Order: sequence, then C-alpha cells, then structure tokens
Amino acid sequence: PASLILFSEPISAFLLATYPIGQAIVWTFLSIANELDVSHVAQDHYFAEFNQTITGWRRNDEFNLRAFLVLFVGVFLMCINFNIAIFLASQTILQIRKAKTFSSNFRSIQIKILQALFAQTFVPVLFVYVPFGYAITIPFLKIDDVYRLGYYCTTVTSFFPV
Repeated sequence: PASLILFSEPISAFLLATYPIGQAIVWTFLSIANELDVSHVAQDHYFAEFNQTITGWRRNDEFNLRAFLVLFVGVFLMCINFNIAIFLASQTILQIRKAKTFSSNFRSIQIKILQALFAQTFVPVLFVYVPFGYAITIPFLKIDDVYRLGYYCTTVTSFFPV
C-alpha cells in the first residue's frame, strides 16, 4: 500500500517516464546521426564472411525463397492473430450490449475495462508491429524509402514503454 501511494505521485510518474523518453532520444540521435542504411555494414560483413550478396529476396541475383518464406509466414501469423483479436473484441462488445442482467453501473465499468484493453492492444501495434513491419518489409520489396521512415522506426519503437 505504501508503494502504491509513492507511485501515484506525479513526480514518480515523471521519473519513470524519463528512462523510455531518454531511450527514444538516444535512438533518434543514433538513427539520424549514423547513416546506417547507406553504410551497408551488415551486407558488407556478410559478403566478406560468406562471399554472398544478399539484397531483399535475392541472394547472388537469385530468388531467396527462404527469406521470402520467413517474411511471409511472419506476416501471415500476425494477420491471424490480429483477426482473432478483432473477432474476440467484437464478440465482447456484442455480449456487453446484449446482456440484460447488467446494471448500468456494471456495464459502464465493463466498457471502461474494455477501452483500457483496446488501448493496451493498440499501443504495441502502433509502436512495435507497424514500424518493424515497415522496416523489415520495405527492403525486401525493393521500395525506395523516399521519406527515410526506416530511420525513425527505432525511435517510434522506443516510445513503446512510455
């Protein structure tokens, strides 16, 4: 109980938020200051180590089926999980609305809990899945990152704990 009172103070929330905010600032600086994509460090190291060039779904100018399958299966599994989550959320909303034995106060509490669960689900999707999906998929599709959004993916992801 004493710890709960301590953590309910605004200064505690501010101090807890400084770590992920600091992490976001550092990732932003590193992403912008270091031209990571231009240097091709990983690609050059792989070529020096294995004498193979890997760019997107191509390895030594041949289609890289393994890389394609890994990406395809990952995206497919994420789509299945999102569809299950959407289905369960819609069914929960439907059951709360159809319930005849709930008091208005209890129904209100259930809706508030459901809203918190939506926020809890939406935040990782926005700050983790979307940036990583973008950063991983774009190079494989050989699409130019005109707006250099790939550099900001680590920054967006570092905001996730905040």
